[in-house]
Amino acid sequence: MNYHFIFFVESVDLIMKRILVSLLFFTLNSGMADDEVFKHQDVVIGVWDTYIDAVDNKNIEEMFSYFSLPVTLHFDNNAPIVIETEESFKDIFNVWKDSNKAKFHHTERKSITVTEIRKDFLCVADVVYERHNNENQLISRVRSLYHFVYKNENWKIYLITNVDLN
Repeated sequence: MNYHFIFFVESVDLIMKRILVSLLFFTLNSGMADDEVFKHQDVVIGVWDTYIDAVDNKNIEEMFSYFSLPVTLHFDNNAPIVIETEESFKDIFNVWKDSNKAKFHHTERKSITVTEIRKDFLCVADVVYERHNNENQLISRVRSLYHFVYKNENWKIYLITNVDLN
């Protein structure tokens, strides 16, 4: 009897994830302000590029400057992490800096598509990138969605989530 309950809970969890993904894509597709190229696209791409430079250098202070609090990080099947203070951000990323996940030399962007969600206010950068070691050997290939908000005349990241490469 307990096995049936566990199966039911896992099924509900899977259904909820599919609903959330569907809602995300619906929002991305229906939220475009118009069919024109997003006028802030180049700026957002530049922000992403300079943010990744800070990540490659493991410069936590500089990395923080690209975010708007609260920040949500949601990777793989792990529970989302909500960061509400600069101190928490630095604590989390200082742990990351010393972990195996940070053992890469540089990041190479393979593709980026920026989609406006709310005119001149919200956008999402769908990015495929690779991490390489200091001999330029591929370590990983990742696809992540970087959600940006326009705040105080700057584009800031408020949510990062990874998605399947397919």
